[in-house]
Amino acid sequence: MEIDDAVREQGKFFVYIGWLSLVFTVFSSFVFDFSIFQQLLPLLLSAVVFGLPHGAVDMFMLAGKDESPFSLRSMLSVGSIYLFLGSLTLAIWFFSPVLAFLGFILITLYHWGSAESFHINSFLNSHYLDSSIQKALTVLVRGGAPMILPLVAFPEYYLYVAKKLVGIFSTQGIGILQHFFSSQVRFTLLTLYFVMVLAYLGNAYIKTSDLSALKPDFFEILLLTIFFLTVPSILAIGIYFCFWHSLRHIYRYTLIDEDNRESYRKGRILEPVKKFYKQAAPLTLLSILFIALLHQTLQTTNTVPEITSTYLLIISILTPPHIAIAQLSQRS
Repeated sequence: MEIDDAVREQGKFFVYIGWLSLVFTVFSSFVFDFSIFQQLLPLLLSAVVFGLPHGAVDMFMLAGKDESPFSLRSMLSVGSIYLFLGSLTLAIWFFSPVLAFLGFILITLYHWGSAESFHINSFLNSHYLDSSIQKALTVLVRGGAPMILPLVAFPEYYLYVAKKLVGIFSTQGIGILQHFFSSQVRFTLLTLYFVMVLAYLGNAYIKTSDLSALKPDFFEILLLTIFFLTVPSILAIGIYFCFWHSLRHIYRYTLIDEDNRESYRKGRILEPVKKFYKQAAPLTLLSILFIALLHQTLQTTNTVPEITSTYLLIISILTPPHIAIAQLSQRS
C-alpha cells in the first residue's frame, strides 16, 4: 500500500504516541516500584483501549470492494477462520498447556515482528526489506524485543504469567518451563538478540550504503531494547500492546478507506479513529462477553490476576485467526 506524504505526515501522530508512551514508562519505572496489580492494569485497559478492538475489525479487512462486512460471504469467511483456528488453539491449551504457551509466545513474536514491516517500509520510508533474509531478521528483531528481552531482564514476572496461564488447565509441566528461565538460557537469548540486531542493521547498510537512512530504524530498535530491558515485563507488554502495536495496526487499517486517507490529508486525525471504534465496537463487546463466560467456566476466583490470565488466554485464541486474516488482507 502506497501512502502519500500528507497521509504519512499525519500518521506521525500514532508513532509519537508510541514513542512517548515507552519513554514515559521507562522514566516512571525508575521512580516507582510497580506492584503486580499496577503492572496488570494496562493489559486490562487494552480490552477497550486499542488492544482488543484492533483485532475486532477483521470482517472489514476481508470484505471486498463495495461489499458490506456483514454480508453472508464476509461473515462466513471470517467466522470460519476464527472458528477453525480458535478451536484448534483452545484444544491445544486443553491437551498441552505448556506447548500452547510456548506457541503463543512464538506466534506473537512472529505477528508483532512482521507487523512492523509496513511501518518500516511505508512510514520510516526505509526500503531495504526486499529480501527474504531481511524480512526474517525484521521479524526476529522487532518481534524478539517484546518477547525475548522481558524474559531476559525480568524472568520472575515472565514466569508468573506463564504459571497463571498454564495453571488454568494444569499445574503439571510448569517444571519444564523453569528451564527456559535459567541464567544460561537467558544469556544465550540476549546474545542471539544482539547478533540479530547487528545482522539486521548490517544487511540494511549493505543494501543502502547510507547510515542516515538507518537512523529512524536504529532509533526505534534502541528505544525498544532499552524499554524492555528496564521496564518490568508485565507492564512493558501492556504498554507496548496498547500504544505501539495496536495503534500502528489501527493506523494501517484506517488507510484502507479512501475517506480516511482524505481526512488525514485535511488534518482531521480523529475522524478515522472514531470510525474505527464504531466498526470495532460490536465484536469488541462480543469478545468481552466471551472473556466473561470463559472466565466463569475455567476460573474459581475473580481477582485481577485471574481475570487477566483469562483475557490473555482469549488473546492467544484470537491471535492465530487474526494473523491469518491480516495475511489474506495484505495479499488481496
